[in-house]
Amino acid sequence: MKLRETVFVSLWLVSFIMMMRYVNGQTAQDHLVTQLPGLSGNIGVKSYTGYLLANATRGRYLFYWFFESMRNPSQDPLVMWTNGGPGCSSLGGEASEHGLFLVNADGATITRNPYSWNRVSNILYIEQPVGVGFSYSNSTDDYQNLNDVQAASDMNNALRDFLTRFPQFIGRETYLAGESYGGVYVPTTAYNIVEGNGKGQQPYVNLVGILVGNGVTDAEADSNSIPPMMKYHSLISIKYYEEGYKACQGDFYANQNLPACQKFLTDSSNAMGNINPYYIYDSCPWLGINLQQKLKTTQEMTFQVLDPKTQQPVKIHPLFQMYKHGGWSKRVANERNFAPRFETDAPCVPNQSIAKYFRRLDVQQALGVRRKTADPNGWNICTGIINYTQVYSTILPFYAKLLPHIRILVYSGDTDMVVNGLGTQAAIDKLQLQETSSWRTWEFDSALGTVVGGYIRKFEKSGKGLTFITVRGAGHMVPLVKPDSAFYMFKNFIDGTCC
Repeated sequence: MKLRETVFVSLWLVSFIMMMRYVNGQTAQDHLVTQLPGLSGNIGVKSYTGYLLANATRGRYLFYWFFESMRNPSQDPLVMWTNGGPGCSSLGGEASEHGLFLVNADGATITRNPYSWNRVSNILYIEQPVGVGFSYSNSTDDYQNLNDVQAASDMNNALRDFLTRFPQFIGRETYLAGESYGGVYVPTTAYNIVEGNGKGQQPYVNLVGILVGNGVTDAEADSNSIPPMMKYHSLISIKYYEEGYKACQGDFYANQNLPACQKFLTDSSNAMGNINPYYIYDSCPWLGINLQQKLKTTQEMTFQVLDPKTQQPVKIHPLFQMYKHGGWSKRVANERNFAPRFETDAPCVPNQSIAKYFRRLDVQQALGVRRKTADPNGWNICTGIINYTQVYSTILPFYAKLLPHIRILVYSGDTDMVVNGLGTQAAIDKLQLQETSSWRTWEFDSALGTVVGGYIRKFEKSGKGLTFITVRGAGHMVPLVKPDSAFYMFKNFIDGTCC
């Protein structure tokens, strides 16, 4: 055989092997998960893990866990999920909210979730930004210089890398979804994707919609809603609220640094006691701890907010920093003697079982984890090693830019004080959209019959729609408390029948 023919045959064989890997939904970079410690029986669906390239220059890689749809994997949409923080792992969303497997309290066994979102979608959980969970950077100084712009760019690149590895999803309807600080991650990443598509970035992402749950939206609206939420739920008296409203001259956020206003905000956060601000009808186990002091210490260490005009750090009252930060520094937890009993996620949420599970060597081997975590303490629900800067004080301009292109669902658990539905509605109203359906109930069929899942408003701009939904009785992490309501809401939205 001539040299030219030999080279041609060799190249053909290499191309054929790579093509077959892609056809089978797997490349040499990806790990097929066939079994999980603590699970009785096989997984039951195709599931892959690996590290997606987020930035080639800096060597940033994001760990992912993918599950095929149980309904129709060749037709159902692709959904990418991210948790918030900044600094909280999306594996927490898989293991405690809407994943196929939920970690039990013993941290040793897992249970199949009857309301997993992969029942109707191909779902991709990505740990981001770098430094979170199993994600990492070869340039370790990245962990101290993270921000919204970089996170959106990295997620855009990572999603396109996923499509390169799994080309069967190129052109497939794709949704981005997230909660809490995902209210920043999701719209900014979506806009990055839309822009990238317009510039010819490949592979093309057929982005058709986003879902944001109890998401950070607009600093002014989100913050100004917290004292009224406290009043309406009788966490502070009407009389004291009115005194505070006067002290803050009718704007809690704008005047938060006035001495009298500052005193009201501080006293209010202390007066509500040791309840769970992320699910206000739940008790908080951190008895005897000054919530405001814990918030203040945490924020100074791990998170800063930039003034949109000067791009300089601004001073934010700790009560208003709750909504920006769903995760809690490991150092703070240790100082308050919470570790190892409580992990460093949202206050009052004991995630020690999930951390225990993902720290196990046999679990990491099953998931194809190839290196140690960036966090020297091992895998955490929320890491304490990163420094993150919030660049955008409002996400509304991104919503306005996205509405001509995609559908948007914004949902709020109505017992969350931190990023509550009052603030989210006030933020949406700033967009001045045309309301196409006024406030009404939405319902779904449960084991108890037809029940009210919550309330809904619909808006429209340029033919695309924004839907706002409340979920009755749910807190900050809606699927954790109301998995049935969350599932039917999710299914109806991606199926185009919401709600």
